Amino acid sequence: MLRLLVVIGLLGSAGSFATGALAAPADGVSVTAPARSAAGELISVSLSLPSEVAAVDGRILLAKGAAEVVGVATNGKATGLRPESVANGAAFGAFDLNARTGKRTSLTVVVDPLKTGRLQLRVVVDAASDAAGNRINLMATDQVVTVAVGRAKRLIAAPKLDRHPVATKKAVKVREAKRDGKIDRQDLDVVRAGWSHARTSGPVCGATVVPDDVNADGCVDIVDVQATRSLAGTSLAAPALAGTSLAAPALAGTSLPRRPRPWPPPAPERSSSRARSTRPTRPPATAPAPTASDNAPCVPR
Repeated sequence: MLRLLVVIGLLGSAGSFATGALAAPADGVSVTAPARSAAGELISVSLSLPSEVAAVDGRILLAKGAAEVVGVATNGKATGLRPESVANGAAFGAFDLNARTGKRTSLTVVVDPLKTGRLQLRVVVDAASDAAGNRINLMATDQVVTVAVGRAKRLIAAPKLDRHPVATKKAVKVREAKRDGKIDRQDLDVVRAGWSHARTSGPVCGATVVPDDVNADGCVDIVDVQATRSLAGTSLAAPALAGTSLAAPALAGTSLPRRPRPWPPPAPERSSSRARSTRPTRPPATAPAPTASDNAPCVPR
């Protein structure tokens, strides 16, 4: 059985080692990984999160060609998003996470090492939310774990973190992603696709609100996904078109006012055409048919 080694490294202390499990702050992130891995053996990088976290996304930064992020493993009915390639690594995400009573929320990211040596993996948590889709700010969101892959001793250093995406606006009431008057599975699919597109094409956060940013806070992230998931099955009233007014329907048992009639009433209109006679008409006279004598030549007497 592999001995677990927890390497908690902030940006300035990458490469420091600590054996045994280190307690994470109550509102922070804890990252664990195996101390060793055989060449070609998958590595499980486990994240421990506060119990109120129901959705999270982030990145694993690593040296180019050193490893590949292949999947996300979750517990229960939670859903992991497909990892997407980003600059210096891969993005991961999951929603509908459910912590066991009295315990922290857990998530596992699976990494396939492609090179041997002391492989550093920088684990960055970019966004988190509760079950209702409210953003949660966490601590210790930038950590480094080191795994000895094979027997090589060289250090395969992880790149530094350039920046965290930050919401630029205050979140508003969640709107539907597919304009059909309700929030359902189709809306969730649209927002999930938007999450992937924002990571592959960027930017994740910006001043311009895009359709997949359903809470209009300036970011397309896991918060939008979880917020949409929490409202699945909700019907929304369709807004009235600008410049139009809709009359209220009449109540049952009420009568509408009648249009006043003119007095005195107008005289009935007379038809200008004469009535046609119904007397049968006489057929036209026909000449009698000619006889043979009529066609005989005239002979002088």
